[in-house]
Amino acid sequence: MTGARFVCACAGLAVFSSASAEPILTSFESLTHGEIITTQFSDVGMSIEAENFQFAGAMPIAFNSNLLGTSDPDLQGPSWAKGNIAPGTNLGNLIIIPENMVDANGDGIVDDPDDEAARPAGDLKFTFADVMTGFGFDVVDMEGPVREMTSLEFLLFGDSVATVDFNEFVTPGSDFYDPTVKFGNNSANRISVITADALGISGFTSVVIHVGGSAAYDNIVVIPAPASGLLLGLGGFAAIRRRR
Repeated sequence: MTGARFVCACAGLAVFSSASAEPILTSFESLTHGEIITTQFSDVGMSIEAENFQFAGAMPIAFNSNLLGTSDPDLQGPSWAKGNIAPGTNLGNLIIIPENMVDANGDGIVDDPDDEAARPAGDLKFTFADVMTGFGFDVVDMEGPVREMTSLEFLLFGDSVATVDFNEFVTPGSDFYDPTVKFGNNSANRISVITADALGISGFTSVVIHVGGSAAYDNIVVIPAPASGLLLGLGGFAAIRRRR
């Protein structure tokens, strides 16, 4: 299977950036419910890893939000309870840090998909083949106590260059405050692209979501650095470091 990568022209996927490169959206509709993510998105220059703090060997998996009778109805749509993604919006497949990796027949599909609910749950890491200057995403079922423990960390060649707490999305006066974001049980929210300029950095090559508990993610939007700007492997590249 291949990743879904295309120039972002979807309604509602707002992108704000001074970068000249076109934003790119990756969704997970090519996956099967419970499918273990390994190298499916290497063709689009992205790898996804997961760490579950409760057990070693966890890997990210897909969760079909359209299915009934799953082990986590809080991830079920499209009748989302709250958030800036309208009820009735079909998000399809999400990705989660699984609470188990049981695959009895070895077909690469976890038999009973469920997201890790421990607080904190673990890390979900996105690594890119090129330097990026923007990152946005959808998040489902982000509840208050979990939000308090969840953050984004931006890294450049393995070095941490910026962090954004999820609290900042709902805190008036924050640089990243969005009054349309409403977290809670069975919520669905679209987090607008966070740019390198807004973070006070030059770019990043990976993003780690430090996941505070039960939640799922979808529609990863990235903005590559302009061709005339940041390039992997070139000397003299310096990030302006600022931790939030």
